[in-house]
Amino acid sequence: MLPPTVTPALVQRVRQGMTVRQVEVLFGGLPVSRDGNVLQWDGPDGAAFVFLDPDQRVVGAEFERWGLGDGHATPQSPGFLARFRAWLGW
Repeated sequence: MLPPTVTPALVQRVRQGMTVRQVEVLFGGLPVSRDGNVLQWDGPDGAAFVFLDPDQRVVGAEFERWGLGDGHATPQSPGFLARFRAWLGW
């Protein structure tokens, strides 16, 4: 199995009523954590949270981008335009 890939577009493919196994297949691996009926998969830009009902079926899912102070944030390198402006002294 490939390492899990979690993106906002992939999280949008999670549907109500899916099984945990179906979500694992969609994301390409096991969740990194489970807190009750909330499963979490981490990706390079954020985390997917999948919410389960008591029968272990999906009731919802969301993607949260990594934010400052969460331990995962890494400053983005400035893009070409920002570097060019800095070089020009703007």
